[in-house]
Amino acid sequence: MHELLGYLNQRGIVTMLVLGQHDIVGEVQTDIDISYLSDVMVLFRYFEHQCEVLTALAAVKNRGSAHERTIRQFRLTYGGLELSEAVRDFDGVLAGLPAYRGDSAMLGSPAAMGR
Repeated sequence: MHELLGYLNQRGIVTMLVLGQHDIVGEVQTDIDISYLSDVMVLFRYFEHQCEVLTALAAVKNRGSAHERTIRQFRLTYGGLELSEAVRDFDGVLAGLPAYRGDSAMLGSPAAMGR
């Protein structure tokens, strides 16, 4: 894998690798680790809030430059991609054991939509 990615990089080709992981909710496990080959890593996690399955997004690695380290809720809609403010009222989202500790409105909730 290292040789292939090095060759493609020399040719000016940007390569995106997608790694599927076991256990979509809770503790995530993977059979292989290619993080050392990655320049950027974005982590998607599912979490529950008020009986609704939501998705969190976090940039966990960006080789070569600083990056934002907040966790944000995101969702795909007919209008495109929506990102929330930082999800500061939750603990444990990336660990798979989120605990809600606040009252911030989530994307799609009546409070977030100005209702």
